[in-house]
Amino acid sequence: MAPLFEVRGLGFAYPGGPPVLDGLDLTLEAGERLCLTGANGAGKSTLLHILVGLLVPERGTVAAFGRARREERDFHE
Repeated sequence: MAPLFEVRGLGFAYPGGPPVLDGLDLTLEAGERLCLTGANGAGKSTLLHILVGLLVPERGTVAAFGRARREERDFHE
């Protein structure tokens, strides 16, 4: 069975800002739990926004339920 979410080499920066995520790898399998902790501005909310399609990463790959999301339109299906 494919992972619920699989992230490889994820990178993201807000316009004019430094990288928020840089080379992130993550696999979340069915039944697993994930706890994101970190300081303000560490990228926790940004990662969640990318996983649910509210933001599109600058680089890297995101797959949800085994389906790769490569273009902006893939995040809105």
